[in-house]
Amino acid sequence: MKYKFKIIVLLVLLINVLISCASTDPVEINQSENINKNLESNNPIQYVELNSEDKEQTSQDRTTIEDITHETSEKIDEVPIPFPSMFTTNYINNLFDMSYEDYEVIKDDNTRIYSESFYKYTTQYPMIYFDYNFAVYFDEDAVNTSPSYIMVTSKYEIEALREIGFNHGMSLNDVLELDDSFAIKQYWTEFEDYNRFYIEVEIDDYVYSLNSNGIDEEVWSIYISSIGWNFIENDYKQIDDLVTSHSDINCAPIFYTKGNLNNDNFEDIIITSVIEDSSQNEFDSYNQRVTMILLGNSNGYIKYGEVIGLIDSNTGAFGPPIVSVEIDDGLVSINQYGGSAWRNNILSQYRYDELDEKLYLDSVEFSSYHNVRPVQDTLTTNTIKYEKDYDILDNIPSYDDHAIDTIMIAENKFTISYEEQVQSRNAEEAFVNETIGKYKNQLIDQIRNMNVEGEFEINAYNQIKNDKVVSCSIYVSGHYNDYSKDIMANEYNSYYHDKLYVNIDLDNLKELEILDYYSVEEIAQALYESHTEFGNIEAYSIKTKEDIIRVVENSLNGSVKNEYKFDYSFKDLTMQLSLFLKYEDTDIIHERESVLIRTDDLIVESEFYKDWFNSTFQ
Repeated sequence: MKYKFKIIVLLVLLINVLISCASTDPVEINQSENINKNLESNNPIQYVELNSEDKEQTSQDRTTIEDITHETSEKIDEVPIPFPSMFTTNYINNLFDMSYEDYEVIKDDNTRIYSESFYKYTTQYPMIYFDYNFAVYFDEDAVNTSPSYIMVTSKYEIEALREIGFNHGMSLNDVLELDDSFAIKQYWTEFEDYNRFYIEVEIDDYVYSLNSNGIDEEVWSIYISSIGWNFIENDYKQIDDLVTSHSDINCAPIFYTKGNLNNDNFEDIIITSVIEDSSQNEFDSYNQRVTMILLGNSNGYIKYGEVIGLIDSNTGAFGPPIVSVEIDDGLVSINQYGGSAWRNNILSQYRYDELDEKLYLDSVEFSSYHNVRPVQDTLTTNTIKYEKDYDILDNIPSYDDHAIDTIMIAENKFTISYEEQVQSRNAEEAFVNETIGKYKNQLIDQIRNMNVEGEFEINAYNQIKNDKVVSCSIYVSGHYNDYSKDIMANEYNSYYHDKLYVNIDLDNLKELEILDYYSVEEIAQALYESHTEFGNIEAYSIKTKEDIIRVVENSLNGSVKNEYKFDYSFKDLTMQLSLFLKYEDTDIIHERESVLIRTDDLIVESEFYKDWFNSTFQ
C-alpha cells in the first residue's frame, strides 16, 4: 500500500508538469546574440565633461539587458505576432527581455515607429506601435535598451490581473472594490488638455497601471513596467527637475537635445516645454511652447535663457509640428514640419559666437508643398541668410528686414501702398529689387488706367529664393467703386485682385524665360490636358489646344485680354503653368494648372528635400 501511494503521488506530479508545459504560450523571442545591449547609467543629470577620461565607463556604471532579464522567462519558439488574447506572466517576461532591434524585426505593415508623449510623461520617447492595441516604449537610448513600458488595450486579458478579480468592462471604482488599498491617481495630457485617471497595481515583478478617462468609465489601456529601476521614469525626473529648477514659467518638458554648443568641455542641453498655466503666456496661444537653453559647467548647468514661440505648438489640422532639434559643433538646427493639405517645413539654424558668447540666427529655410500632389510639382523653398545679429532669444522676424520703407501713392481718387527695399547689399539684390520695382510700376499703371475711386495694396513674396534663382509673386488687391453698380455709403462695392510672377537668374542677372526651356507647343499641350481633365470645356470659348496656343503667345508678347491669361512661375523642381479662363458669360475666372519638370542647371535642392523629406516622409 505504501508503494501504491508513492506511485500515485508521482503520477500526479508528472501530470501537473505536463499540464504546465502545455499551457505555456508559444512565442519566439528572436534575439540577436550580437546586439549592443548597453543601457544608460542611473546617475542623475549633472554636468558631463567631454574629455576622453570621462567618456570611459566601467561595468559598474552600466546596466545590460542581461542584468534585467527575468530568470523565470523561457526561450519560446514563435514570433509574438499576432499577440495572444491572454498575456501570461511568462509571456510578459519575454516581451521585456526583447530589445528595440528585436521589435523592429517583428514589425508588420500595421506597425508605426516614432516618438510621442504617453501616460504620465509629457516628454516624447521612442515607441513601436503594433495594431493600435499593443505598444512598447523606450528611453532615449532606444537601440540599446529593452522596453521601459508595455501598453496593451482592453482587447487583451492579463493573467495576473484576472487572478485578483479584474475583468473587461470594469471601471476604476470597480477596481477599488477589489482592494481598498488601491488609490486613484491622475495625470495631465498636453494635447487633450485634460486629466486622465489610473490605478497602479503591483503584482510580483510588475506594476500594472490601469488607465481610464474617468473614475466611473471603463479601463481602456494598461501600462506595464518592471518594479524597481525604470529608464523612462528616471530620465523624465531628471529633465523635469532641470525645468523646475531653471525655468521662470510653469511648464512641462516635451522633448530635449544634448550636445556641445560653445565648444567647451561640458555638455549643454536644449529643453522645449509646453506651458501649463495659460495666464503666463504672453502670446495668449493655446498650449504655447517655451524653449530653454542650459549651458553645462563644472557646477552643473547655467541658464542661457528661455524663449516662448521659438517652436510652434500648432500647425493647423496636422496638429503640433514634428520637431527635430540637433546640436552639432556650435550649430543648432531646428526642423518643424506640419500643415494639412499644404505641408510646410521650417529649418532654422543658429550659430554660437564665441567672441560675443551669443547664439545668433544664421539662416531660415521655408519649404512648402501640397500633400495631395507629387511633392516636386508644388515644392517651393525660400532661404533667408541673416546678416543682423539676432539672438535666439530675440523676437526674430520672418524676413530679413533691412532698409524697408512703406510707400504711399495718392492720385486723384485712389491710393496705392507698397513696401520696397531702399538699399541693396550686392549686385544680385540690386537686380532683384530693380526688376520687382519694374513690375510693380506696371501694376500701378494698370490701376491708373482703371480710373476708379479706391484703395489698393501691392505685396511681393518670394516663392523661391536660393543662391541661383529668385521666383517672386507680386499681388495687387484692393476695393473700389464700380459706378455701373449701386454706390454704397462708406464702403466700396467691388474687389480687385491680380498677380504676376517674376523669375530671375541670379547667376547671369537676367529674367528667366520659359521659352528658353520649353516650346509653346509643349506648354499648350500640358495645359490642354489639364483643361480637358476638368471636363465641360464647352462652357469656355477656349476649347482646343490651338486656342490655348494663342493665349500663351499673347500673354508672352504682352497682348493679353482680361478674361484670358497665361502665366508661369518657377518651383524648386518644376515650372508651374497657369491658364486663366472666363466661365461662360459671367465674371467668374477659372484657373487651370499644370507643371513641367525643370531640367536647367539652376536647380538647387533644399535641405528639406534632400534630408528631411527623403528620409522621413517619402
